[in-house]
Amino acid sequence: MTDVTSPRLPTGATAALRLAGETAFANAGQTYNTGNGVALCAAFAAAVGGGAGTGGALANLGVAFFGSLPALLVTAGTLAFFAGGARYDAAYRNEKRADVAALTQGHALSGLGAIMVALGLAGLATTPFAALAALCGGVLHAAGKIGSAACAPQTAWKWLPLASRTFSLISLVAGLGAAPTLVQSATSALLILSIGVWARADIMLLSNEQADVFASLVGIRRRERESFN
Repeated sequence: MTDVTSPRLPTGATAALRLAGETAFANAGQTYNTGNGVALCAAFAAAVGGGAGTGGALANLGVAFFGSLPALLVTAGTLAFFAGGARYDAAYRNEKRADVAALTQGHALSGLGAIMVALGLAGLATTPFAALAALCGGVLHAAGKIGSAACAPQTAWKWLPLASRTFSLISLVAGLGAAPTLVQSATSALLILSIGVWARADIMLLSNEQADVFASLVGIRRRERESFN
């Protein structure tokens, strides 16, 4: 009888994939930067495949990332997000006790990034609705991060970045139109994935009690949630 079972990955490859997954979501900082990486891939895809310029792929990337003041703001804000993720990662290297100074730096850098990205996206928006969604989401995100930096023991501020993801999703869906191109569909799918990853990181920063509301929905284990507030 012919063996029709599905092919399996070699043990080493399976272990490597499992390790990569655990590393990508090891703590809030690495989870944020995993989402940042996915969003960056979406930006590359949109720039190269969407015709941001007329001089080839490299020229298109230059226009998309550095071609205007709004583009520069988004690029700088993205770098601030990566830096913030790195500080969150440093804060939670010690599983027993968080580094409060590094955690505060992560909040502050993320708040700065939220302001720059919101202003940049508003400037790049092609409709008033998209600009308004970018600004509303940015205000919530920045307020949550800056509030968390200024009032470290308080967890209420940490709900705001999670709420801000709603505006990103609404803006994405509204921007697709009736007949999205392949590039638009792929870019939107990547951005939706990144929003989901960021939301997971937001939840990981909540206290255990508050995160329990969402834990069963996103599959976050208790040991993965940070509650050093």
